[in-house]
Amino acid sequence: MRASNAAIAASGAGLLRASLTLLLDLREAPPRNDEDFESEATKALARFAPGFKAHAFLVKTAVGRLQATRMTRDRGDPAQVFITEAEALAHLGHPENH
Repeated sequence: MRASNAAIAASGAGLLRASLTLLLDLREAPPRNDEDFESEATKALARFAPGFKAHAFLVKTAVGRLQATRMTRDRGDPAQVFITEAEALAHLGHPENH
């Protein structure tokens, strides 16, 4: 997980984030809520998500929505969490059909 997160952060290092939105699609992520996993995920998000014009999380289940909402709230993140792609894209200001 750490290596993947570092690779993602490195790939986005040169982006002009202030002009971009970010959709984090977590629908296929393994269901985990142990302290070590959440700590590592929170660190990764803190390194990658800041600076984007807006960002949103896309999850598969209501339980995933509760977990992501709690994790973002705990770190003071303004991201929103959605179950449908259409709602997430609308929040980010993108047309439903792209």
